[in-house]
Amino acid sequence: MKIHPYRLIILVFVLGLFTLACGITATATPDPNVPISMENVCDYDNQVVELEGQLVLPNSVNCSIEAPVFCEIYFHDPLNSQGFDIEIPSFDGDGELPVNSMADLPDPFDSSDFYIRTNNGAFVGDRDLVSIRGTVDSYGSNCTLSPIESITRLDRLEYPGVDLTRVTLQEAMADGLVVASFTGDGLTKVTLKIKPSVELNLEVEIVPGTILISGTEGVQNMVVRHEQMVYLKPELDVEVVVELEAACINMELDQPSYSDGFTLSSEPANDDLAKLLALDGFRFHSTALQQFAIWTITSNPYNLFNYVGIDSGDDYWGMTDVYVNIIGVMFEEAGIDLSNYWIFNPNR
Repeated sequence: MKIHPYRLIILVFVLGLFTLACGITATATPDPNVPISMENVCDYDNQVVELEGQLVLPNSVNCSIEAPVFCEIYFHDPLNSQGFDIEIPSFDGDGELPVNSMADLPDPFDSSDFYIRTNNGAFVGDRDLVSIRGTVDSYGSNCTLSPIESITRLDRLEYPGVDLTRVTLQEAMADGLVVASFTGDGLTKVTLKIKPSVELNLEVEIVPGTILISGTEGVQNMVVRHEQMVYLKPELDVEVVVELEAACINMELDQPSYSDGFTLSSEPANDDLAKLLALDGFRFHSTALQQFAIWTITSNPYNLFNYVGIDSGDDYWGMTDVYVNIIGVMFEEAGIDLSNYWIFNPNR
């Protein structure tokens, strides 16, 4: 339907009178010269903002009961230790996961079960860096972003006015910029304790494939499965504790416990392991499948029965033909030669 220009002017005038009569005021656009941060975002109630931060999957996730379902995920500023809960649409239907939505979490869930399809089609999960655009909904001194318009994956966070020194964990430790220690946490995680030893704002990158050497005889070495960024202020007495997603790489040895310490290896992961860990979406497979895939490369078992089972206390997983097929597809996608591994060539 085409609206005559004069009628359009009258319509705008009437809407303006209605707005004034009802006491409705248009919200101001945030000042582009004032950076939006976790510290001031709650001041922009009912305004659309874009804010950078880190997604953190809580140990217990609260979700709404009635459709449409939204789940609360923590949105964190890792440099300033600030944040708030955001409500992400949860999807449990058939077909492709909608953009700016998270996959429905099973009960119980693992970190690999949490993933969001971003507005550009990429996937993000626990501890990933993102930019979120949404409307501020303030209540008292707290707020959230609702509704969310878009979620975009980031490689780095930008802090206007803050000079960040960007280094890898290996560089930071070799140059004496940080003091760090590592302890075991079962098959899937390593606990990192890190603090700065220089008066710099540090952005420390922990790359997939980082090898951690066990200090306990008979205990497996570990490999970091997923990139993690750690942000440190020049506060020499403040220690930051980070859980790294990791996997064991010596199948026949014992899994680490909290009493087992590790040291950072200067040697990178071998080429095939590096290719696997760099594969887009690898980390969103179950942690059991990820572990079996890594053992396939690092221990090269001859057949299904040579794989060690994974016992979490509540569940047990053994290697299966289904896992073999999925791992084979992943290896091909990553450019890994299947002929080098017994499980794909039992008669070689």
